[in-house]
Amino acid sequence: MPVVLFVLSILPAIVLLITAFTIWLATLFDSAILACIVVGCAFLLIATALYFVSLRSAVKRVQDRLETIYETSRVVQSGLDWINEKIDKYWS
Repeated sequence: MPVVLFVLSILPAIVLLITAFTIWLATLFDSAILACIVVGCAFLLIATALYFVSLRSAVKRVQDRLETIYETSRVVQSGLDWINEKIDKYWS
C-alpha cells in the first residue's frame, strides 16, 4: 500500500514538473509548439533508451512465452481434430 501511495503522489509531481519545464521553454523560445516538440522528442529519446536498455529482454521473454503457448495450442488443436475425425468415422 505505501508503494501505491508513493506512485499516486509522485505522478502528479512529475507531470507538473514537465508542464513547468515546457512552459519555461515556451517563454524561452517564444513558441509553445516548439517547446512541446522539444519536450516530446526528449521523452521519445528517453523511452527509446529505456526500451533498449531494460525492456527489450522482457519483451523477448514474453514473445518466447507466447510462441510456446501458440505451439501448445496448435498441438491441442491437432489432437482435437484427430478425435473429431475418429468420432465422425464411428458415427458415420
